[in-house]
Amino acid sequence: TQNFHDIFQSLKLAADVPTQTERVNANLQLQISTLRANVSRLPKPLARMVNAAADEFEGNVAETSIANLNQTLDQTVTRPCEEAVNGRYPFARDSSEDISMADFAKLFAPGGLMDRFFAQNLAPLIDMTGQEWSWKQNARYSKDLAKSALKAFQAAAEIRAAFFPSGGSTPLVSITFTPTSLNSEADSAVLNVDGQTVQSAQAGNAPSIVTWPSGAASGSASLSLIPEMPGRESALKFEGPWALKRLFDKATITGDGASTEARFVIGGRDVAYTIQAGSGANPLVLPALSGFSCPKAF
Repeated sequence: TQNFHDIFQSLKLAADVPTQTERVNANLQLQISTLRANVSRLPKPLARMVNAAADEFEGNVAETSIANLNQTLDQTVTRPCEEAVNGRYPFARDSSEDISMADFAKLFAPGGLMDRFFAQNLAPLIDMTGQEWSWKQNARYSKDLAKSALKAFQAAAEIRAAFFPSGGSTPLVSITFTPTSLNSEADSAVLNVDGQTVQSAQAGNAPSIVTWPSGAASGSASLSLIPEMPGRESALKFEGPWALKRLFDKATITGDGASTEARFVIGGRDVAYTIQAGSGANPLVLPALSGFSCPKAF
């Protein structure tokens, strides 16, 4: 009877003082375990009744814990995430409006909204060893959690690794561009990223390292073929913090992982580069970025 009394007091405290729910749930888990341990001493009919009661208590604990988790998620992650992401490039690929680098960092930087919620609430519950994250089967109430929100946190971790490789609070990536081919109708090509240039010629090309984003209030990226040809397009130009990403959306990308090739066709003339990110995953062609959506509920 003492076990039931303890459980009743914990449930009453959780109802009367919602701010104590997380601590109460931890106590309830221990109290329910103690109750189950004492079942073996009881006659079988009574033991079945006690086990059924323990199952119901555990169900109540799981429902309360998940409800609290969802409330915290909505207030601290989902709402600010949707305000920053919805309708903005690169998450809305066709949008002319960019997410600012400040909002991007607030969401995805180490210690940012996604990372902090994950560390404080989810890390012990998740198996991250496989290609796709999953809930640990033996974790507290994990069997009742949905997988959809988990995908958002895995994508956020991949974005963080690609854009914040040094662990800083602002995105900064070193990208090596190596010219590999240039159309015979062009003497040269110039890739310009926030004032950093990569020169392509018919021979003698060397790799160039570009740091991006520049941190400037406004960014720019362009690719120009020389000489200009009358009546034909000779350049691609974009403005804004995501200008380089917008430029590479115009390329045909082959390969995956850290090293990829991008081939541009401008006015019938083509130029190609291999792109290698010093951090590993290439942020310009990152599936997690284009596929990200804010976590909803567990």
